[in-house]
Order: sequence, then C-alpha cells, then structure tokens
Amino acid sequence: MLAKAQQRLAQYHPQIFIQSMIEPLPAMTFHAVVSSLAIHHLTDEDKRTLFKRIYQSLAPGGVFINAEQILGDTEWNQQLYEEMHLNGARALGSDEDEIRAAQERMAYDHCATLSDQVSWLREIGFQKADSFFHSFRFAVYAGWKD
Repeated sequence: MLAKAQQRLAQYHPQIFIQSMIEPLPAMTFHAVVSSLAIHHLTDEDKRTLFKRIYQSLAPGGVFINAEQILGDTEWNQQLYEEMHLNGARALGSDEDEIRAAQERMAYDHCATLSDQVSWLREIGFQKADSFFHSFRFAVYAGWKD
C-alpha cells in the first residue's frame, strides 16, 4: 500500500513515515495526517493521546483524516454492523475459514464509536470535525486545525 501511495502521490513529494502509533510523531509540521484501518488497534486512551499529538503537529489549516472501523452506538447497532460485515464478506466470496480467522483477529480490536471519536477531536481543539462517510462498521471522519 505504501509503494502504491508513493507512486500515486509522487508529484506532491510526500514524506511517508512508518512507526508505532504510540511513539512520538516526527518533530515537524504536517499539512495532512491520514490513517486507514489502523487506529482501531489502540485503546481509547491511546487514541486520544494520538489525536492530541496529531493536532499539535498539524500546521494551521492542516487536516487529519481517518478511515476506520467503528463500534456501534448501541448493542442493536453493533449487532447490525457485525451482521452486515459478515454478509458482505460472504457475498464477496469469503469462506467460513476466512471469516473465522478474521473474527479471531478482530477480537484484538479496540473500536470506539464514531460519535466518541469525533467528539474527542473537537475536545482536543479541532474546530472543524465531522464524519464524511459512514456505512455500518466503517466510517471516514476528519478534523481541521484552524
């Protein structure tokens, strides 16, 4: 994925960093921080700490965008999200062994609700924060630093 990102974004000369999400960010200012399907592995406390570090590292007008798995706001929502995910995986051709293996991996996830994560961004100082895509257990949300 990183090689494809470097290729597609080459004209913008991106700097791509690979490190643990609980380590300090590189000592520089960013115009954008983008994450996809990674932050749900952190505890809620570590998520909030990471969001603070991202906010502090962004230039004014900078944006943080996260495409992520989320937890349902209620038990009903969560059950629906899980059913839709499983039905979608089966429709795409996943067999029961693949689904079982994915469920075992997902047992280590620490998903948070979309509403909590957007609220955390606002509490940290992101003046503009919202969800821009939401389909059952997947969402894209972002926050801009004024």
